[in-house]
Amino acid sequence: MKVNRPIVALTFAVVAVCSVRVARAGVAVAPLRQEISVRPGRTERFRITITNRVRERARARPESVHLMLADVAVSETGHLSFPEPGSMSRSASDWITLSATEVVLEPGESKRLEGTIAAPHNAAGEYYSAVLVTLGSRGKTAGGVTLTYRVASGLFVNVTGRSFPRRANITRCEIVWPHLDGEQDDGSKARSTLSRPPEIVVALENTGQARFQATGQVRILDENLRTVFLTPLRSNRSRVFGGDSRIFRTLLDKPLPAGQYQLHVEMDYESQWGKARHREPLEITPELARLLEQAAAESDERQAGDILKAEPESLHCNMLPGAFRSFGIVVKNTSGYTVPISAAVTGQDEGPAPEKWWSIEPGTFELTAGSRRSLVLLLRVPRDIDPQEQEFLLVLRAMQPDGAVSELRVPVNVAIRARR
Repeated sequence: MKVNRPIVALTFAVVAVCSVRVARAGVAVAPLRQEISVRPGRTERFRITITNRVRERARARPESVHLMLADVAVSETGHLSFPEPGSMSRSASDWITLSATEVVLEPGESKRLEGTIAAPHNAAGEYYSAVLVTLGSRGKTAGGVTLTYRVASGLFVNVTGRSFPRRANITRCEIVWPHLDGEQDDGSKARSTLSRPPEIVVALENTGQARFQATGQVRILDENLRTVFLTPLRSNRSRVFGGDSRIFRTLLDKPLPAGQYQLHVEMDYESQWGKARHREPLEITPELARLLEQAAAESDERQAGDILKAEPESLHCNMLPGAFRSFGIVVKNTSGYTVPISAAVTGQDEGPAPEKWWSIEPGTFELTAGSRRSLVLLLRVPRDIDPQEQEFLLVLRAMQPDGAVSELRVPVNVAIRARR
């Protein structure tokens, strides 16, 4: 087992365009992703609908929209980017023609645009592209920074005729130890403590051409081959394209006595022929055993408190009956481990909010230790409602490694005003 004492620093690129159904300026794009099958040497059509959503009729205006093609790339840490068309090995961008690249939408108007995919004769397997929809109007933050609103509609192209088996291989497995607080530069007698529990990091490579959804687990066995630690592995994005590699993580937050162990990793990649496995010896020295015990105790203390933070801490708006609006909120994981999170809007009395009022993008997601993510709340007020104030709660629930649930509630106040 490879043991790294310094923590590994990873840079996360924030890409929200693929998970936002409605841009803030009021234009909706559908679908956000579609899978298209085409035979080699043949053409196939697809459609994208763009709608100028009217939020406040008094401010309604035409919206100009620009469309362009881009490739789709996912980093090893699971974050999306959209490089130049034709730059990726499994790109379908050069095969695609759009019926229009500039569109003007009147308030409330929808337009269905068509695209054509012409697959080469020698193509086979899965290819990817995206249509980037950019609004001509721009916004500004409170600090005066200009914002450009963009939504991506993903195109997953399957060229039929050949089937490719799913293949995967575990290329890396290591324990990453955080910074040791209390260490002295001269290597002296100060007793070191961990800033957070160590992390088991596994890299899974898709060595085939077919994408798959990966899941996995880590098991540690003692000298008598008894399981002393078992936990699932998690990733920011568990779907892995052909040729890509993805990082999966979990915390080693259980104390282990000093001794010799076996670490087993098993990854399921949707293949009927088998799973990816990795095994290697693991030695826990007396010093590492002490650090694990201390980290587990501190982890228990952290789990007793809140691990989620939201910015802003509350939401308030004035709305007219029948109006539509979107809100942005940033959720941060303040813990030292990756957590799956669910988001839902309820009434203050714990009853469900009317489904026609609210939707959330995304409704479920994962956050790694210390990371943050933007959510978009979409609100549509019914037309037949009387002027009043409505109180809601945005409820965020995080599942912790031991199965405990940490919950954060964000008050949402909607004041419905009468039409003049």
